[in-house]
Amino acid sequence: MLADLVIHGATLVTDSTTFAASVAIKDGAILAIGAADAMPEAAEVLDATGKYLLPGAIDAHVHFRDPGYTHKETWETGTASAAMGGVTTVFEMPNTNPPTGTVEALNLKLKQAETAYVDFGIYGLLGESNIDELEALIEGGVAAFKCFMGNTFGNLPSPPSGAILEGFEIVAKHGYRVALHAENASIMARRQKKLMAAGRCDPLAHLDARPPVVAVEAVARAAILAEWTGARIHILHVSSGDELRPLREAKLRGVDITAETCPHYLLLDEHAYTDKKSLIRVNPPVREKVHQDQLWAGVADGTIDMIATDHAPHSHDEKHRDDIWTADCGFTGCRPRCR
Repeated sequence: MLADLVIHGATLVTDSTTFAASVAIKDGAILAIGAADAMPEAAEVLDATGKYLLPGAIDAHVHFRDPGYTHKETWETGTASAAMGGVTTVFEMPNTNPPTGTVEALNLKLKQAETAYVDFGIYGLLGESNIDELEALIEGGVAAFKCFMGNTFGNLPSPPSGAILEGFEIVAKHGYRVALHAENASIMARRQKKLMAAGRCDPLAHLDARPPVVAVEAVARAAILAEWTGARIHILHVSSGDELRPLREAKLRGVDITAETCPHYLLLDEHAYTDKKSLIRVNPPVREKVHQDQLWAGVADGTIDMIATDHAPHSHDEKHRDDIWTADCGFTGCRPRCR
């Protein structure tokens, strides 16, 4: 059989080891892995000596802004940049416009996603107003659900605990996972209101409005509700070392709970608010260096199960503001840098 491409000389990287081998590719799929002289003839041969060959990455947390905010990004541009960065599967979040909380909104997003260059899954919304839509969304093809316990871009209402419990009960029957933006909305709202009243609009005010306790409380509450209902949950963008305790305790109790952190929490600290100013505004916020060190330890010991980007693009003007409260939250993650 004639292969489309054979790659020689690379060091292959798997989840557990590295080894030297050649790879043959046919119709976009791996045809063979082995010694160079065992490879079939190919239409194209690539010498990758001295380079590493990795599997395509999965980014379990992206916001492509389509539909509704296509001046920021579209499925076509977002997935093209993901592919250029080696990301071959993405899972896209529901805070678009309209939010992916109904079958009609899901179908609209699926239509927009026909331009995608990579594989994808779509999160459905779990909110107070669409509890009756959850099973229809499952039938419609969502990959999982997302619940916004704390506010972020799109200003979707944070459902009360009663609605979260009911949503967990429904989703648990079908074995789907619920991802959670785990921050306590009421604490953050009160703190932000007081900071604004005091005239605080500097970048660090955003960090002061969202102390680690808002995440610790939300993670612990979500774990209790999941334990009660048997729901499978995933804690998004863990930003503080304090969250590791309720995560570990829940796992020890047998709760089906996983967690992710993001590169900006692992690589940046409080100095980013001086260096990057409003550009760094993201939810949850980038925190102090002590949290960064603890997060790395959580990745190393398995408390944190994965790293995702929380890719969330905005326009230049939407990010660069003198008043931190008016700067949109989030920034690009899965897009490659030009060199």
